[in-house]
Amino acid sequence: MAERRPTHILSSYFAPRGHNRMYALGMQLAQLYLSQYDKLIGIIGEAGSGKSALLRGMFPGLELTNDDDGVYVRPLPILDQEHGYFSPHTYHLDIRFENGFTQMSVLADAITEALKRGKRVIVEHFDLV
Repeated sequence: MAERRPTHILSSYFAPRGHNRMYALGMQLAQLYLSQYDKLIGIIGEAGSGKSALLRGMFPGLELTNDDDGVYVRPLPILDQEHGYFSPHTYHLDIRFENGFTQMSVLADAITEALKRGKRVIVEHFDLV
């Protein structure tokens, strides 16, 4: 019989301003509410509300596809999923940003394919998918 795990559907947090505080809040959220078995993680919020800073705290070392500090990753890694040993375990995408480059149906299919392969997908602006 499959073990039933509780899932966290919705959380609302009002965090103080500042990157360091957002990183610390992200770390706390990840420790309290995320499991290693969570495969699809969606974040919603307005532009500039700190979603990316929160994700940096939740997943240190995750390469964000809409990174303001670096070069945008092209082609989008989730669209070119490799079958080898060195393929990423976790994919990130900002739907609002990526919709300017790729059709929404293609992004949705790529998310579904990654989940079928057992990969973790983190989606900003999840409500748009």
